[in-house]
Amino acid sequence: MKTTTTPVRHQGFSMTELVVVVTVMGILSSLAISKFSGFNASSQAAFAKELLERVNTAVHRFNDCNYQLKVHVVTDGSDSSWVIQTLQYRKPVNPAVGSPYLPNNWTPVISSTTTDYRLVWAGTLFKLVNPGDTGAGVKVDFDGASLTTPYNFPSDFTMAGR
Repeated sequence: MKTTTTPVRHQGFSMTELVVVVTVMGILSSLAISKFSGFNASSQAAFAKELLERVNTAVHRFNDCNYQLKVHVVTDGSDSSWVIQTLQYRKPVNPAVGSPYLPNNWTPVISSTTTDYRLVWAGTLFKLVNPGDTGAGVKVDFDGASLTTPYNFPSDFTMAGR
């Protein structure tokens, strides 16, 4: 009786096939990442514009219920912080209608770094400063780090613009 042996065939990928697949996947992922990184930059710009609109709406509401908020512009950004705190303040006795106009758990920091979006006080409203431009103002935070515990106002807090 004769036995015939059939050659054993291994199933799987050859090294060449594997290298081709990995190369193609790398090319496709690099195209996808570059495409989605553009979405991230445009979404940050849209978020910064939305925050600007929200803060300026709070300024308008403050003006309607209190007095015209006019603060001298300071180049170090401290005026921006003071105006934000004024919009977050609610008088304990006889509070103004609708106050606070901004949530008091938002504690933004002042930044002059040219890689940040910043809200800069312009005397009567805030303006948006884009990355690459100079100016100190409230840093637009995209990761929620500026949302912390509510700010405790001192009893002798003086509102901006008086």
